[in-house]
This record gives sequence, C-alpha cells and structure tokens, in this order.
Amino acid sequence: MILARLIGLSALVLGSVTAQEWPIYGGSPASTDTLPGAHFRFERMLNTFSWNGGMVVEAAEGPWRFRADQRLSARLIRAGRSLRQEEYRGRVVVDHSFGQDWGAIAQQRSSSVTGPAGIDLGDVSQHLVLGGVRVGSAFGPRLTGLLGWEWNRQLGRDDAGLSGSVTGEVPGVTWEQLQMQGRGAWSASELGDRRPSDAAVEVSLRRPFEEGSAYALTASYEAQRRDLPAVGSGLSGGGAVDAGALLRRQEEQASVRQSLTWFIDPTLRGAIDAGWTSRQIERRYSVVGGPLPAGIRRSELAAGARLMWSPSAKWWNDLSMGFTRGEEQHEVLEADGSDPTAIDEQWRQARRRNHQSQRIVLAVRGGSAISDATDLTVSASSNILRYDTPDTLNTDDRDELLLTASAELMHRVGPRLVLQLVVDGAVDHLVFLSRFQSSNNVTIRTLRLAPAVIWGMRGGFLNVLRAEVAASYSAFDFEDRVGGVQSYSYRQAMWSDSLLVPLGRSVQLEFTGSLRLFERGLFRWRDFRERPERMFVELALWPRMRVVRWSYGSLAVGFRSFRQERSVIRDGVRAFDGAIGSSGPTVEFEFAWPSARLALTGWRETQRTEGRTVASISNVTLQVRTPF
Repeated sequence: MILARLIGLSALVLGSVTAQEWPIYGGSPASTDTLPGAHFRFERMLNTFSWNGGMVVEAAEGPWRFRADQRLSARLIRAGRSLRQEEYRGRVVVDHSFGQDWGAIAQQRSSSVTGPAGIDLGDVSQHLVLGGVRVGSAFGPRLTGLLGWEWNRQLGRDDAGLSGSVTGEVPGVTWEQLQMQGRGAWSASELGDRRPSDAAVEVSLRRPFEEGSAYALTASYEAQRRDLPAVGSGLSGGGAVDAGALLRRQEEQASVRQSLTWFIDPTLRGAIDAGWTSRQIERRYSVVGGPLPAGIRRSELAAGARLMWSPSAKWWNDLSMGFTRGEEQHEVLEADGSDPTAIDEQWRQARRRNHQSQRIVLAVRGGSAISDATDLTVSASSNILRYDTPDTLNTDDRDELLLTASAELMHRVGPRLVLQLVVDGAVDHLVFLSRFQSSNNVTIRTLRLAPAVIWGMRGGFLNVLRAEVAASYSAFDFEDRVGGVQSYSYRQAMWSDSLLVPLGRSVQLEFTGSLRLFERGLFRWRDFRERPERMFVELALWPRMRVVRWSYGSLAVGFRSFRQERSVIRDGVRAFDGAIGSSGPTVEFEFAWPSARLALTGWRETQRTEGRTVASISNVTLQVRTPF
C-alpha cells in the first residue's frame, strides 16, 4: 500500500514555493533534493522497513512558470505489533508574469504525518490553497502577498479558516560603499480559536575595505505562535486539562551579530566577531484551573577571534579563541483562579532550573612541510566550562576543563608508498561544586597512537594497513574516601586491512578485515595499578569479488563475518564467558544509465549466540534516481 501510494503521488501537482517566500507558515519539504528529477529509496534493516521518495518537476512556457515538489517517507517496525508511520510534504507553484515587474502566483501546499496514536506525532495534517500577486523583478526589491484557505488537523481535531502571508526581499542595495540587504516574512491563519502565525525580519549591512577587509552587521527578529490541542491530565502545575483546551506557545528571538575581517598581506589574515541573542518562550493553557502558564527567558553573548599566519609556503598557523556567556531563567506567569499552593510549588521548580553558563575556548593548529616528502600537522585546544545554578536546591553547579592535543606525521616513500603516524591525547576534568555530588568528580585521560601504511601499485592495486593502540583512564577524586566510588580503565588494540587486487580487466578482489582487542578493569591512578575484569576479542572479515563488465554497471558478491568473544578475569585468570557472531552473503549491484541510476545492496545475516542460531534476517537497500 505504501509503495502504491508513493507511485500514485507522482501524478499529483505538489511542489515548492519560489525563493521569494521566506519563510512561510507550514514549512517547506524537508529535503535537499531540489533539482528536477525523481528518487526512491527502500531499506530493510532488521525488523524496520523504510521507504522514502520524491519528485521535482519544473516547466516554463512563455509567461508561465510551474514547479512541483513532493516528498513521502514511511516507516514500518515489526516488534510484537506492527507500528507504521508515514510523512508527506508537497507543494506546487504556478506563476504567470504580466510584465517585467509583476505577476500572479497560485500555490497549494500539503503536509501530513500519520501513525499509531501516542507514538511520534500521531495524526497531523495541514493543507493550504493560496493565491496572490508579486511585485518586483528577480534582481531587485520584490514583494509577494498571498491569501487563501487552510485545513488543519491535530490530535483528532479538525479546523479550517482563512490564511495569508506577505514576504519581501531586498537582495542588495549599495549606498556610499555600504552594501545593504534585507528580507522579511509574515504569515498567519484564522482557525477558529487557533491562530498560528510566523514573522521574521533580517537586515544585513556590509562595508568592504581595501585588500579584502570588510565589516558586517546582521540583525534579525523572529516570532512564532502555535495553538495546540491539549489532551490528558496530571500535568505539572495542578489541574486536569479537558479535551477542548488549547496550549498556546509563543516564542520570540532577537539577535545582533557583527564581524570584522581584515587582510594585512598574503601571509596574515584575521577575523573578529561578536553577537547577542535573546529568546523568550511562553506557554499558556486556555482553561482556568489547569496547569499554570510558564515562561523561559534565555540570553547569550558570544565573541570570537581568529588569526591565520602563513609566513611561507611550507609553514602555516591558525589560532582561534571564543567566549560564550549564557543565562536561562524560568518563571511562572500570572493566571486568574490559580491555587496559591500550586503557584508556590511551580515557582520552586522554576527556580531550580535557572542557570548561568560561561565557556572559553582556545584552539591552535599549525603545519609544516619538513621536506618535499614529509608533512607535519599539530593541533591543541582548551575548553573551559563553568555552569552555575543560583538555587541552593540545584546541585548541578560544576566546572569542566577539556584539553586536547594531536600530531600527524605523513611521509611519502616514493610515488606509491605513504607512511602515516597519528598521536593524540585528551584530559577531561569534571568538578561538581556541591558536596552532594562531589563523589562524581572525575578526570578522564585518553591517549591514542595510530600508524598506517598506504601502498599502491600500477594497475589499480591498493593496500591500506592501519593499527591503533588506545588507553583511557577514568579516575574519581574521592575513590579512597567514598565507598562504591571506583576508578576504571579501558585499553584497546586494533588492526585493520583494506585491500584491492585487480584480477583482470573486469574483475577485482576486495577485502576488508579488522581485529580488535579491548579490556575493561578497575584502576588506581595514584599507584597506576589496574585489575582487569573483562576482555573482548572481535574479528570482522569481508571478502568480495567485483565484476565490471558493462559500461555503466558493476556486480559485487561477498561474504561478511563477525565474531565477538567475551572473557571474565578473576584473580588474574581469564575464563571464557560466551560469544556472539553473525555471518552471511552480501551482494551489491549498481547500474547507471545516462539519465538514471540504480543501486541495490543486500546481505543475509545469520546471528549466533553460544553456538546456537538465534535469527536469520535479510537486509536490503534499493535506490533509484532519475534526473529530468
């Protein structure tokens, strides 16, 4: 049924608005596939089936312009009882130009989400039919106004009413070397006692200077209102909510950001930026005696700087730093007929959620060509977070310090052999300021060493060998004083090989394999002593044979295998504690015409535990794409 509906949608006239409409209440199709064409994807992974597809159609004839865009996705989960959810978004726009600077627009938009009650979004749909006029050219200021009707369904409630929108844009105006541009949008619907709306305005100024330097200032404001059906009872704040109640959610956000980029000479560049953002959220119920209205106010101040210096072609440096300070306050708003006891209780809960945070980041990265065959890249960073909660009942006050460092050395031994070595480490120190959580103070130290050899030969032979040794030690500050607080360690060794061997003009052997050993154990940092508790060994193998006998296609057949063995270590003696594994054949087929592409990937997975077969599952992925 889902596949039939997807194919049937290809005949519908559904699509996307023009770039003039930014943004519009109801949203736009959630996809990056905006070029004309059709695509379809089916995937089965274990007990989950997924479908998604879409189509974009464009046409132009004289003064007429047409664009249709549709998206459909579906998901089916078979676990005990089958759960299915479908989501559809589509839009169509018809534009007729009456002259160079004005025309008429008609559009239809639809979106829906259907699924089992109480899971995800349940049953939600929105359908709009709009028409109006646009004034202005594609390269200058333009204004678009639309008016129409909306049908809306949420949680079993159906509403309909008048809907309209106004959008405008000034793509670019230059006055006295000052470049200015702006855009804005407003949309609203009258759905009885529900009145959803959106508004957004953004203005940008830019002043270029000589040699690539420039100053930029951007200010924006956004407002959103949603009236949502409120069902259920027992919500915080006291009181039950009847089926006819509405939850009104209003949000406003204002921001200002400025930046200065400067260019002294080809070896030295820099940038400085700063910004401020304020956000307010308010929630109110339409019934008296229900949950109390609440609000959230958040403000953030951010600043940063970056310096890039390249004194020569063989040496470069990049230094950046940033500062962010944020504050969030929760409050209880006034409401008639509220119980004073409920007000006091909600105020106590709101105050516990108030917090302030401050973050400072410093990072440096540099590189040097030591010789014509050797390159060295190093980097380091420092991240400091301070999180404060004014309420004494909130014990989340904490300070956190994260230090990282990395070095990568690459050496080319001739044209076909490359040696690589990566060394990196990190220290993460978390300190809770409250004595009630001080036992969670911990320092995590991580070190990793990863060499690699990349070897290639004429004719397409390629071999990539990688290895890795890593260790992580988590040491709690009060492991000697607080019972039950124990530090622990994690160590790992891994080897992997990726091989490509041509066996002729149209046949090649591909192999991927890895071996990983890791163990976990108790640890004492002061004595640097470890007591291993568990050990794991993982082996993965995947050989494939690929045949390329057609101009546009290939076929690969292989066998993938995975096995993990677990062991328990007691008193230094390792004892086998079970094994799990999976294996099965794999196939990959790809065919590309000049106007289409088809890819099919499948594998059969037989899962085993303790030598017994517990499940055999077929997985498949199908992708089809056809540009118009």
